[in-house]
Amino acid sequence: QLDSVHYAVASLKEQGIYCYFGHLFWDTSVTALNDNDLPGLKKGEAATTAMFFNKPLQEKYLQWVAALMKPKNPYTGLSLAEYPAVSIIEVQNESNTLFWTLNPQRLPLHSRTLIQKAFAQFAAQRYGSIDAALKAWGDKVEGDAPADGRVGFLQAYNLTTVGIKQHPKRAADQIEFLAKAQYALYEKMAKRFADMGIRKMVAGSNWKTADPSNLGPLEYYSYTATDMVCKNDYFGPKKINSPRGYAIDVDDEFVSISAMRGPEAAGVLMTAQPASHPYLITENNWDNPNEYRAEFPFLVATYGRMAGIDAWSFFAHSTPLWDTGMGVWNTASPTIMG
Repeated sequence: QLDSVHYAVASLKEQGIYCYFGHLFWDTSVTALNDNDLPGLKKGEAATTAMFFNKPLQEKYLQWVAALMKPKNPYTGLSLAEYPAVSIIEVQNESNTLFWTLNPQRLPLHSRTLIQKAFAQFAAQRYGSIDAALKAWGDKVEGDAPADGRVGFLQAYNLTTVGIKQHPKRAADQIEFLAKAQYALYEKMAKRFADMGIRKMVAGSNWKTADPSNLGPLEYYSYTATDMVCKNDYFGPKKINSPRGYAIDVDDEFVSISAMRGPEAAGVLMTAQPASHPYLITENNWDNPNEYRAEFPFLVATYGRMAGIDAWSFFAHSTPLWDTGMGVWNTASPTIMG
């Protein structure tokens, strides 16, 4: 597999194409094959949110990154860490603490406990003690155990502009705690990559939040610990009757939607960006099926230019020829490629 990566990087360089190394880690898709295969996690448990708080897992991840980036590429004579055509390395794909996946009832026990202990330390530093924090918050939630050095944390809904009303003081502190935890991870990883000799631009992640109005800017803030801010976003048909959240299949009902009639419908065209960092759309498509897909390249070109977006990736090109079937994210078609 590493040979395939080496060959692809060398071949792309010959065509003047630089590489963005992403999907190195995707917390909801990385699961332990055996107990403690991922530090602290049992067989079958996913690493959702774990990278931010699980230091042994961070070290194992860095070992894996070194195994990818340090060996010499036989096709170039340089390691991927040294090779200038590898321009950007992403810490993790679509992973954060501010999305709907933050749910203490669904997280593995080890990950849940790490967050509770870290939040308790944050609260004790702010209020002087865990007991003082609980008194200031004026509520009680599952997981509060000051004698064990833990406080409970809220699910993502309670961090949104609607749900925050149920536990306003705890939620406000939790939001700050999580945003700072994300920033700290990306800051650490950028430094560790540099210490390993990986002299690349670094991207933190590219994900969305449970509420873009109050949590979205904090997600972007956490990425400013690295060299750029990235986002994955898609625009698809309105699903009327579909059991799948990501695709339309036989017997499903849907309505095609055009962003030409209201660009705000395609959120990717209307996203505010931090002024201090380059801004990249690292995954985007007008999902199939949609009879208005031909507008996709035109709107990317026009609105991307007006918004000053620095790079835009059409996801996903998976064949050197034309696509012969209809996938959710086809790009190799006359509709998209011309």
